[in-house]
Amino acid sequence: MHARTPAAIVLISVSLAAVLWQNPVSQAPPQFRSEIDLVTLDVVVLDRNRRPVTGLTHDDFVLLEDGKPQIVSALDEVGVEGPEGLTVGWLKAPPVDVASNRHGESRLFVLLIDDATLPADPYMVRRARDTAKAFIEGLGPTDLAAVIFTRDNRNAQDFTRDRGRLLAAANRLSAGFLGGTSALTGMRGRPPGGAVAMDSNYFLASLNTLGRVAEHLEAVPMRRKVVAYLSIGVPVSLTDVSEITSVGSGSMLGGEIQQAMLSSLRRTVDRAQRANVAIYAFNPAGLDGLRGFTRRAGLPPGTVFNDSLLTLANNTGGRAFVNSNDFRPGIVQLFDETRSYYLLGYTPSPPSRPGDYRRVEVKVKRPGVLVISRKGYFASRLGAASDTDPLSGGVKAISGVLPDPGLPLRGIAAPLFETDGTTAVALTLAFDRTAALAEAGDAVDVVTHLFDPEGRPRAEFEQTASLCAGPGWCELTSLIAASPGRQVVRIGVKHVKSGKTGSVYLDVDVPDFKKRQLSVSGLMLEAIPAWPRTSDDRIRARIPVLPTTRREFTTTDVVSLVFRVYQRSDRDPRDVMQTLRITDESDTVVKTLSATLRATDFKPTSAVEQHVALPLATLPLGRYLISLELSAQGVMTIERQLMVTVR
Repeated sequence: MHARTPAAIVLISVSLAAVLWQNPVSQAPPQFRSEIDLVTLDVVVLDRNRRPVTGLTHDDFVLLEDGKPQIVSALDEVGVEGPEGLTVGWLKAPPVDVASNRHGESRLFVLLIDDATLPADPYMVRRARDTAKAFIEGLGPTDLAAVIFTRDNRNAQDFTRDRGRLLAAANRLSAGFLGGTSALTGMRGRPPGGAVAMDSNYFLASLNTLGRVAEHLEAVPMRRKVVAYLSIGVPVSLTDVSEITSVGSGSMLGGEIQQAMLSSLRRTVDRAQRANVAIYAFNPAGLDGLRGFTRRAGLPPGTVFNDSLLTLANNTGGRAFVNSNDFRPGIVQLFDETRSYYLLGYTPSPPSRPGDYRRVEVKVKRPGVLVISRKGYFASRLGAASDTDPLSGGVKAISGVLPDPGLPLRGIAAPLFETDGTTAVALTLAFDRTAALAEAGDAVDVVTHLFDPEGRPRAEFEQTASLCAGPGWCELTSLIAASPGRQVVRIGVKHVKSGKTGSVYLDVDVPDFKKRQLSVSGLMLEAIPAWPRTSDDRIRARIPVLPTTRREFTTTDVVSLVFRVYQRSDRDPRDVMQTLRITDESDTVVKTLSATLRATDFKPTSAVEQHVALPLATLPLGRYLISLELSAQGVMTIERQLMVTVR
């Protein structure tokens, strides 16, 4: 058995390792984007109590590259909004059905759940779930987070602001198979056997996954990047060099295992330091859980496992929270310590050459402060993309850790069950022609790729469209075949005239319409007046409306919620109760619209199309949660949600 490759890692590459290190300048905030050769750093400055130090200026920083002083030419202090004040239930985890590539200076968090080494202990599993939930609930409204596992990534979640998806991924964690045989038995003088190598694979999977996450995050240099490592640790630390069993002894395999883990730990620390990824470790074993487990499993004392967590945290600017039954203070500290940081930019002097590795050191002219910044960079990764790269701009745009913001884009995805019995996803892409300085009629190349949660390609689609005549947003709707299950959609766009690129990433859950007694399409909004659109009569004939990505409306707009309700064609249909609720920012249901879909309504097509007018004219200005609930006797209730704003 082997550890599955994390979905986010696979999707970062998109099977295109050659373009992984695309020009990261395209992901930088606007004030740093004008200079291609500008080196960018995210820098955290903490006082003696590990509280962020704010208000620093250019003169407060000392910047060295390969020991030579550099001039800080760009400086920006970033303060991150926390979840305080979001007391309403649905506002803590609002639905995110519209994806955008405008993420500003969001912090990046990876919740790495080490299910490879998580013992099948009910207490530890419960604590792991509780810790993951508390971490996700502590995210700020602008934070981007991903959930990755070290063993089974069928439920992994790529970067998103959708707290519901993050919680759903974390809630599906399960224990691994560690503990049947000690991975360190060989070092205790007993024959290691095949099971020893099996256990060691889980330890190595944990460290190697952590290292690859840090390595890929190096491609995003201008954000605060944190890995919340939820793990019992591995039985090795950087102080264990003298304890490695020498080659030729009776415990050679045990020594090789320990050496491999030590090498992996060192690589992980090095990668995290280079990328300025802070690792905050949380041990779900609690105060005494690890001690009892290691004793029962014949493993070394729990302190050895905790040593690896302390090593990872102390060498990357993070913290390790071990030997405690209360994980919440650690989560609070994590978010407090990363709430403020600085973005520094400088032009290397002397100029760097492609392939050079440059050591970087950042100091602050204040006593008693802790400065956390990446330790260096490869010059080749900071230059412009190669002109000889054979891949198209659209494909390159979908190969980054985050969407390419070069062209302002937004998108939505709605699964549908077609009349021929196939499933598809209606994708609406919106292009801000005015912000992109594009002209009406300009051609854009669009490439769409679908992946499963583990990063395996499932479908792709290419097209060329002309931009709308009207100013502002121009929308384009297309249909792409999609299998049931969760799909990761990446859409890349290239403006042919300028060569500029952009991309947007979406998640969509495609129901198994054929097997479910009751199912529903994606929720779509139709608005009048409508945004300009590049239309296709063939698409119009296959979907109920051409959905808009708009989610902000005025009280005079005419907006309808459109969806299709399906029942299995090989079974007798049932009456369906349909309830639409509109909830305001105080968590009060201000409008309820109910209807009954009769069984006879589903004949002969097994589908009913619904157009429900939203009463915007009667709503005060503010944000609203639109909730659809469908139920039938003996069938699980279906719920769908989206959020709109009335201006």
